[in-house]
Amino acid sequence: MTETQSTDSGQPGFFKTLGELRTALVSGAVISLLTIPFADPSIRYDSFGVLADVIIPVVTVILVFVLLLDSLMSRVFMSQHEGDGKRRFRFILRTNLILVALLLLGWTPYFIKALS
Repeated sequence: MTETQSTDSGQPGFFKTLGELRTALVSGAVISLLTIPFADPSIRYDSFGVLADVIIPVVTVILVFVLLLDSLMSRVFMSQHEGDGKRRFRFILRTNLILVALLLLGWTPYFIKALS
């Protein structure tokens, strides 16, 4: 199967456009965004506190860098395609950059308080 061929995995349009791995990446970012209200900068060490105050913020930093790397690679692939392929990678690039902006805006207050 070549790069331009696609498989019909039965997924809706949004997820089919992203692909399986990018869908997992976007899902991780959305889960991170949903846990922002539960994060406490005083850093709790009980069961859910460790997840919300330590593990998710650390994974969020990794997600930001992976989303930025995927954006870079999408831009590279976008320059190699025409038509539908270019539109697909432009959509992926915009989705990634919107998620990065939301993650940075959402988690910056937590990191400022936790690191001060």
